[in-house]
Amino acid sequence: MNTDPLCPPVSRRTAIGGVMAGTAALSLPGIVQADTSGPFLHGVASGDPDATSIVLWTRVTATGGVTLVGEIAGDPDFATIMARAELPTGPDSDHTVKWLAHGLAPGQAYYYRFKLGTAISPTGRARTLPTGRLDRLGIALASCSNYAFGYFNAYETIAHDPSVDFVLHTGDYIYEYGHDGWGDDVASTIGRRHDPAHEIVSLSDYRRRHAQYKTDAGAQAMHAAHTFLACWDDHESANNPW
Repeated sequence: MNTDPLCPPVSRRTAIGGVMAGTAALSLPGIVQADTSGPFLHGVASGDPDATSIVLWTRVTATGGVTLVGEIAGDPDFATIMARAELPTGPDSDHTVKWLAHGLAPGQAYYYRFKLGTAISPTGRARTLPTGRLDRLGIALASCSNYAFGYFNAYETIAHDPSVDFVLHTGDYIYEYGHDGWGDDVASTIGRRHDPAHEIVSLSDYRRRHAQYKTDAGAQAMHAAHTFLACWDDHESANNPW
């Protein structure tokens, strides 16, 4: 997955394997496959956690203004709904929602989903930050993920790894290149050319590029299974923007 000469190869690893105390019995939700129909084509994701809150995300394929319903539960079957929220979205936010869920317990796993009418999103699992002393914490490290260079198989491996508590992505989550840029020779061979075809510069361009990356099955599975801690790097905007 790492194809940037400025980012040396890093093997997928857990900093200290295992699951945090109090959550070891919680199983991962079913690993999602990339949807090909319905409104939730880009999956679900969680990130930016602290001890009592977390951001939950999804995008719907829709027109005009719509209102989603978000749900949080302590189990993947949603037997007991712990929180529910109405989440309006529309073209101004590219039909994405970011639900800042408050009042959660430290160091716990939660399951979440979104609804639009009768359509239900894939189930995601989110985790709040722990407090106090820890005996172990599993962190998967990812970076430099160029859609044009191949499928995100490392993301899929992370999704299936029960020892991972959080994913730390240190940047270059997307690449800004167009079809005349780095990697397009490989992309043309494997059918993963960047969209849009030109180097991304506008808000619309960036929305399309992020949406393309979110269609990858491995990326959807990883985001559904684990909470993200994200950093910026140069390709989030332009190569070597210093």
